[in-house]
Amino acid sequence: MSELKLPESKRVLWGGGAALVLLFALAYYFLMPVAEVVTVRRGTAISAVYGTVRIEPAFVVRIRAQNDGFIQLAEPFSAGRGAVGKSVEKGQLLATIADEQTARELKQARADLQAAVDRAALPPASSELLKAAEDNLQRL
Repeated sequence: MSELKLPESKRVLWGGGAALVLLFALAYYFLMPVAEVVTVRRGTAISAVYGTVRIEPAFVVRIRAQNDGFIQLAEPFSAGRGAVGKSVEKGQLLATIADEQTARELKQARADLQAAVDRAALPPASSELLKAAEDNLQRL
């Protein structure tokens, strides 16, 4: 059997390495996929998907309210599909939670406040008794 020997000349070794690199570069260049380039033109985008599709969100954010109730859209968005495409601004009210329990409690609290204000406006009951006693004293 003959043994394989490395070439003795450095020039042959460098030439073989360069040829190997050139071979890999040519294979990469010719086997690389070709990119398709198209000129941009203005037109109408098709907004339809034909067939059965399943759309899933990229991520889900769970939002919980402090109280229970039904969601009521704000006036500009209560039109349903008529609100599609409307712009919103930062801080704009989009919806509220219609909580009947909290609404009843708020109404009761307002009534209690008004009753307390009305009672505070009345003179104290003891001053009426004192005035009557003073009148009786002067009559004697």
